[in-house]
Amino acid sequence: MESIANQIILFEKNQLSENGVIDLFSNLIKSKLVNRLQGSYKRHANDYINAGYLNEDGEILNYPDTSQLPNSSVGRTTEKPHACS
Repeated sequence: MESIANQIILFEKNQLSENGVIDLFSNLIKSKLVNRLQGSYKRHANDYINAGYLNEDGEILNYPDTSQLPNSSVGRTTEKPHACS
């Protein structure tokens, strides 16, 4: 298992799988680090809780269908980078 720091770095680089994102936020909630990071992490955590992927203790309830992930402006995008022409 990756360290939380490495998971955050991968998240910020948009290099985590969708399941990896759920794992990260599960770990952040369980460790209570989510409350010490910038506010967008807490908002993401709340989005995943409200969507039914995590409970308030950070336990994973299920993994998302990638088409139904909450939109995010930090570290995650739904668009693929465009190639330069």
